[in-house]
Amino acid sequence: MKKALFSLMLGLVAPILIVTGAIAENSDWRRLYNSAEHLFREGRTTQSLSMARDSLNKAESVFGPQSIYAMRSLILLGDLSRNSGAFAESHRYYKRALEIQQNRFGNLHSNTAWLLNQLAEVDVSLGYHENARNMFKQAIDICNQTGNTQHPRLAQSLIGLSDMEKAAKNYDEAEKHLLMAISIMDLYSKYHPSTRLAITNARVSLADNLKIQGKFREANKEYRTAIRYLETRGEASQSAISDCLVAMGDSYFSSGKKARALDCYRRALAVAVNGPSINNLTVALASKRLAEVYRSAGNVSEARRYYRKAVAALEICSPSGCPLLADTKKSLNDLVDTDTVRTKDTSA
Repeated sequence: MKKALFSLMLGLVAPILIVTGAIAENSDWRRLYNSAEHLFREGRTTQSLSMARDSLNKAESVFGPQSIYAMRSLILLGDLSRNSGAFAESHRYYKRALEIQQNRFGNLHSNTAWLLNQLAEVDVSLGYHENARNMFKQAIDICNQTGNTQHPRLAQSLIGLSDMEKAAKNYDEAEKHLLMAISIMDLYSKYHPSTRLAITNARVSLADNLKIQGKFREANKEYRTAIRYLETRGEASQSAISDCLVAMGDSYFSSGKKARALDCYRRALAVAVNGPSINNLTVALASKRLAEVYRSAGNVSEARRYYRKAVAALEICSPSGCPLLADTKKSLNDLVDTDTVRTKDTSA
């Protein structure tokens, strides 16, 4: 009787011990995973990567290499490696995570589409453009087949594919994809305001695409809309605002509207100089553009002043032998030489 009772008690206790052990192991993995994320938020990238690798080792040894825990650690490692510029490593981690996702949940799953997008974007950074194009298309097909035709992941795929089309000079296709992506995100942003920055970035990309095609009025409309939103975000978007202003100035200059181009370049220069920290590259670009507009209008003294400002900024932020610095110096020297010859001729 006692022996039977002992066996019964042992049978009840054993599952409890197993569950308790599993909970403890899960807790250990969670601690490592959360620590990796926390270290990354603190800017300690090397330590974050090390902790993320430990979380992957824990997940694989306890739960198995095809477990959800292993997949989550691989995705985190992919994100961290990508952020640090280690794109080949990031590609390897995302690819392993995608294989687990497909094995466990199949191809027709929204997370499969998301991982395809992540892998495709890394492939773009690595120069594997055809691979990236195919993966963006696969992700779009998954969203369409699963009925997720208004999901932000579809918009992400469309934006990625539009970049591929623009690189291939298929501007009409790129424009179509971007307009569809913006439409999807506009609806989503009503409930998720954080999406508005992604919409703004898509508008800038659309504006760039329109400008290439010579659709300057439409391009400027998109730039203005993007700038209005970026201005609501404070200091975090100062650099993006100045870049947009330079791009819009280029659009106006290309369409022959020099006065409006000058206004855009001046505003870009003011933002770059008066922000929390001076953005010397934008100072250089805006100054060089101003110099070129003044030069084209025959205003040599103003052109010379802004070329000098561009050279000074580039000497701070550019490496020696920078082609842009060399070109800007040459433009300034040509202008000075021409002015000197004109002065000598006039004196004679």
